[in-house]
Amino acid sequence: IRNNDAAAFKYIDFTDETDSIKVNVFPGSKPVTMDIALDASWGRSIGKINIPGNGDGKTSQTLTCKIKRVKGVHAIWLRFWGDYDNLVKIDWFSFF
Repeated sequence: IRNNDAAAFKYIDFTDETDSIKVNVFPGSKPVTMDIALDASWGRSIGKINIPGNGDGKTSQTLTCKIKRVKGVHAIWLRFWGDYDNLVKIDWFSFF
């Protein structure tokens, strides 16, 4: 994943209990911001995760963040910002 990249996942069905995201990442040496947006890459942001720049790209970390409550079926966009290429590797994510 590089600076200003985005990844879309369609047809995520949120219940009215969904208020958090958990993501397993392999961070690099510099910090990265991952924004979670609804329905379009320029859509409404429901949360952000600041991924610390304390990794070697080979060791995973699991991070959790609160998001705005979302209800219904939506596309989710994960958008990434950082100061270099090869920002982070995403292993998995889960809403709960």
